[in-house]
Amino acid sequence: MKLFGPLLARDFLVQSQMAYEKRVRTIAIYIKIYVASDIFITRYEDKRMRALLIVLRYNDD
Repeated sequence: MKLFGPLLARDFLVQSQMAYEKRVRTIAIYIKIYVASDIFITRYEDKRMRALLIVLRYNDD
């Protein structure tokens, strides 16, 4: 029974680590999309699109 506690704790740590990595990966993907869209917008200089993107960005929070 003494072994069961640490095993459970380790399993929980592994689970939370995996969840954390998944969240970081998701955030990284969002950042890539934002950066790509920023480059796209600066290349084509459409001010209305830039304003729309800023609005979308603040609504995301």
